[in-house]
Amino acid sequence: MSRARALALVSVLVAGAAFLATGCSSPGDEDSDQSEAAFGDRVGNDRLPTTEPAIGLFDGYNTLFDLRRTLCVTPTDTSSPIVGQLFQQSTIRIVRSDVELAKELGLDTSFAIKAPLASAQGSAALLRTFKAAGNKLSYLIQSVQSYSVQSTAAFALTDDARQLISTRPTDFLVRCGDRFVSGVTYQAKIEALVTFESESEELVNDLQGSISGGGTAGVVELDGSIKTKLANAAKKTNVTTMMNVVAQGFDLTGNEGLVGTGGSIEEKLTRIDAALGQMGTSLRADRDRDVADRHNVVRNAIPATVQLTRYGDAVNAPAGVELSAQFRKNHELLRGTEKFLRAFGQLRMKMGRAYDYEIRAFQDAAPEAQASFNLMAPAAPKRFAEELRPIASQWADRFRTSESSPNAGTETAKVEEMISNCLDNAKLGDFSDCHPGVDPTTLQEHEELSRAIREYVGTGRIVKMRAFVMANGKEQTYGAGKASCQDVNGAPHRLPTAEEAALIAPLVAGHGGGTGNSVWISATETCSEERSGMPFFSNALRGEAGTGCDAWSFFSRGSRNTICVPQSGPVGKRDDL
Repeated sequence: MSRARALALVSVLVAGAAFLATGCSSPGDEDSDQSEAAFGDRVGNDRLPTTEPAIGLFDGYNTLFDLRRTLCVTPTDTSSPIVGQLFQQSTIRIVRSDVELAKELGLDTSFAIKAPLASAQGSAALLRTFKAAGNKLSYLIQSVQSYSVQSTAAFALTDDARQLISTRPTDFLVRCGDRFVSGVTYQAKIEALVTFESESEELVNDLQGSISGGGTAGVVELDGSIKTKLANAAKKTNVTTMMNVVAQGFDLTGNEGLVGTGGSIEEKLTRIDAALGQMGTSLRADRDRDVADRHNVVRNAIPATVQLTRYGDAVNAPAGVELSAQFRKNHELLRGTEKFLRAFGQLRMKMGRAYDYEIRAFQDAAPEAQASFNLMAPAAPKRFAEELRPIASQWADRFRTSESSPNAGTETAKVEEMISNCLDNAKLGDFSDCHPGVDPTTLQEHEELSRAIREYVGTGRIVKMRAFVMANGKEQTYGAGKASCQDVNGAPHRLPTAEEAALIAPLVAGHGGGTGNSVWISATETCSEERSGMPFFSNALRGEAGTGCDAWSFFSRGSRNTICVPQSGPVGKRDDL
C-alpha cells in the first residue's frame, strides 16, 4: 500500500470550522489581520476538525488540544455504525494572505499548539510555501472526497472512568478528555496552490480579471472553463507561474508525479483529473471495509473531523455530573486556556510574519538588491541600504523564528516559552501557567511583547519598494523617462513624487540612479514642465539628498536616470501586524 504525502512541520492547529468550509466569505485586502475569535471556540464544540491520524469511535478526546485520549466509554450493544455515502467536491478560490489561505486549508495559524500530524501535513506544506505580495495572484484548488462513520450504539462509562469522574474530575479530564468520539469523517484530498507573479501589480490585477472575470467571490466550482483560463494565464509574457500540489488520504501509486511543483499547469490539471478516479476507487474501498467490519482500522483515508458526545450522556453517568461545580470549573479552565493560547499565538504569528516576509527577505537579498528596500511609514526612510542592515539585524535578533534557526529571537523565545509552559503543564492538569481567570491581554508579558511589535511597526519595518529602473540604468531625457513609465511590463506606471523618491533613495544611490545618483520625479509645486522645469531627486554618496529643478530649453532637455513606480505608489498594500 503506497501513499504519497507531502510533509512539513509548522506550529498550527486545525481550526474549529467545518473541514470543507465552502461558501465562506473572503476578507478583503484591508481585512488581513486575524482576530482571536476568527475560527470560533474549540472547547466544548461537538464537531471539530482533527489532526489525530488514528482516532476512532469511542476514543476520549480533548477538544482544546486536539488530542486522542484513553478510551473511557464502551458500547453497551452490538449496533453497527452508520456509514455514509461518498461526498465529493472540487473548488477554486482566490487567496490574498497567509491567514486567508490558512483558514481555507482549515489551519488556525493563531493557535500554536502542535505540529500537524498526517491529516494536516500536506496542507501545512502549502501554507509554508505561500507569501503574499501585491504583485502575486494565488488560487487554491481543492478536490475532496469524504464519507462519515457514526455510532448508533448506547454507551457506558468504564468502571474506572465512572469512579474518576465523580471523585477526581481534573484527573478524568487529563485521562479521558472533555468529550469522546461518536463519529468520524474520513477524507481523501488533492490541494493545489497556483501562484502567478509579475513585476507589475497592475498586470496581476488584469490577470485576475481574465481568470475570475473581475469577480472577487469566494469558492466556485472548478470546471473546464476555469482550467483553460488558468492554463492561458500561465502562458502570458512577463508572468511567472508556480503550481504546488499535495495529495493525501488515498493510494497514489502510478501518479506520484502529481505532487510537488514540477510540470506545467496543464500537466498538473490533467494529472489531478486522473488522480480523482484513483481517489474515488481508494475511498470506496475504505468505505466498503467500514461497512463490512465495524471494528475496521485499515484505511488510506485520513480522519478529517470528529463528532463528539458528552460523557454525561452515558447510561451510567452520575446524575448531573457535567453540571457539578468541579466539572464546570474544568470547562472554564479549558476555555481560559484557549484564550491564553490564542492571545499569545497571535503575537507569535505577527512576529513570524514580520521576520519571514520582511526582515529575512531583506537579509537574504543580495547587496545590490537590498537597495530596493526601505523603512515603511511612520518611520523616516533611510538614504542608503547600509543604514538598513543594522536595523534588520536588530529585529532579526528579536523576531527570528524557531523554524528558521535553532536560535530563536529574544521576543519570539519569550512568547514561545509562555505558550509551551501553559501547554505542557495544562495537558497534565496544571493550568497555573495559563493564568486562569485573567484576561491574557492584560498580562505584563503580553503587553511587553505587544509593545515590541508596535515598536517594530513604528521604527523598523523594512519592506521592499515597488520600483523599476528603466532603460537598463541609462540616462534619458525627462520626456523620454516620463513616457517610458507608461508601459512597464504591460502596465501603466509613473514617475515617483518627491515624497516617494525618499523611499527609493537607496536605489537612487545605487545602480538605479546611475553615475549621477539622480532620477526624474513628477512635478512639484515649484518645478514642472509647464514652468519649463524638469524636477529630479538626487542622493549622492556625499552631500545631502533632495530635489532639484533642471531648466528646460530647446537645446537642453535634461539627462538623468528614470525609476518608475506603480500608480498606487512604491509601498502598496501591506498586511497589518
